[in-house]
Amino acid sequence: MFLVAGCGGSPQGPTIPPPVYPYAQVGEIILPGNIRSVSITPDGSTVLAISMGFSDALFIVDFESEEVLATLEMGDEPRGLAVGPDAEVACVASYIDGEVYIVDLGSFEVEDTVHVGGGPINVNISTSGEEAYVSNWTERTVQVVSLSTPGVTDTISVVSAPFDICFPEGSSAFFVSHPDTDQVSVIDIATGTVTQILDVPDHPCGMASNPGGNAVFVMADTLVSISVADLTVEDRLDIATPPSHQDPIDLLPDGSYLYLGQPFEVHVVESASFTLDYVVEDMSLESTGICCHPSGEYVLVASGGTNIVILGR
Repeated sequence: MFLVAGCGGSPQGPTIPPPVYPYAQVGEIILPGNIRSVSITPDGSTVLAISMGFSDALFIVDFESEEVLATLEMGDEPRGLAVGPDAEVACVASYIDGEVYIVDLGSFEVEDTVHVGGGPINVNISTSGEEAYVSNWTERTVQVVSLSTPGVTDTISVVSAPFDICFPEGSSAFFVSHPDTDQVSVIDIATGTVTQILDVPDHPCGMASNPGGNAVFVMADTLVSISVADLTVEDRLDIATPPSHQDPIDLLPDGSYLYLGQPFEVHVVESASFTLDYVVEDMSLESTGICCHPSGEYVLVASGGTNIVILGR
């Protein structure tokens, strides 16, 4: 096991051990604050995590050396985190002060701040890397933020408070979940028009799409699979109740397995058969965020406390 303590300094332990099976804990990153979300750059070199509470911050950590590279203040109650596909920028949505922070991942500095108002609860970056899409919970809108000339370029009204945003690969539309009204909106990227609203019961929150973009998986009180081509619910899988208004779901890069954060557990679902394959037990706290390493060999789990657990396959 390896540890990162505090907010900076030199490496404090051995390099990450080789992955083991089945899904054992092989490491842990310790950071101050309540870690709500975790992400990683496409090359797998840099971990990003946001914390809320006594430390409202973005932590940037080197995955191999365990060194905390930067700690950046992120306003009041940062909730959403996204990394661009080219790894040049990351975006953080700060709920209370209504700001979206654009972070340069070359300099590890806040490059720009865009005020979106209301309560931005989540953010995702388009597959082109040119825009950030922000789910504004209190204003019931999705806002489009240009990353090249930072500012809000479009505001899309949606049926109810939006939570997560998902861009299936190759699709002309993106998906938005609405946990309070049990719905998922389908929105045309080019026009910003809501083209369809799907009924997805039991509080749909986090979403992820598979490689190729033919399916969107939705984390609710059940796990739901939506066909992107037909815009229909194809499968449901009963799971334990996820944490309220969290998005702990991700897929391995090859799309073979889904990882779902549960209170004190992580559920591993084989995507092809849509069946529960394995349960990682004895996890700390409630698993508020999940991110699969691009190599497919590790899974990072934000605990909702001060640690990020590293699982090895």
